[in-house]
Amino acid sequence: MEKAYGRRVTNIVMMGMGEPFLNRNNLFKVLGLLTDPDGMAVSHRKLTVSTVGWLPGIIAMTKAGMRVKLAISLNGTTEEQRQEWLPMAARYSITDVLATGKAYVKQAGNRLGVSYLMLSGVNDSDQDARRLGKLLHGIPCKVNLMEYNETSNLHLQAAEDRVDSFVSILRKPGITVTVRSSRGGDIEWINLSHDAE
Repeated sequence: MEKAYGRRVTNIVMMGMGEPFLNRNNLFKVLGLLTDPDGMAVSHRKLTVSTVGWLPGIIAMTKAGMRVKLAISLNGTTEEQRQEWLPMAARYSITDVLATGKAYVKQAGNRLGVSYLMLSGVNDSDQDARRLGKLLHGIPCKVNLMEYNETSNLHLQAAEDRVDSFVSILRKPGITVTVRSSRGGDIEWINLSHDAE
C-alpha cells in the first residue's frame, strides 16, 4: 500500500472484515508486527481495534497489556436497541462492555472510542443522548457520531437538527464528540443505475 500510494501509512483501524476479536490469534500477531520497531513501527496511538463489544477479546487484550486504541460500536443506549441492530453484540450488556472498555483504556493509557451510528427515529432522540452521556460518565472517551448511508428502501439518516442536538447534549458534561459525515452515498445510486440498464 505504501508503495502504491507513495506515502507512509500512519493510521490503521482494524474493522470492516467482520468482528476482529473472532480472529484473535491472528489479530494479536499482526498488531505485534505493526507496532514492532523492526516491523512497520506504527505508533500504538495510531492503531485502533474496532469491535462491537466482544468481551473475551477486550479482556484478552487487557491481560496482554496492549496499548493500541480500542473503539466500541455502541449504536444504542438500551439493550433493546442493541439486540435489534447489533444482535451479535447483544449477548454482552452495555454496562459490561463499557466497564471492560474502561478497564482496558485505563491500563493502555488512552481514551475509549465510541462509535454511534445515528438512525432516525431509532436512537437519535434527546433521551438517547442523555442516556449515552450517563453511560459514559467517568470513562475517558471520544464519541464518533456517524451518519447512515441511506439506501433505496431504508430511509434512516438522522436529520441535521437531531445530530446538532445530540452533540450539544453530549458536550455539556464535557464529552468529546466528532461527527463523521456520510461517505459512499453515490455507491447505491451507481448500483441502482446499473440495475436499471
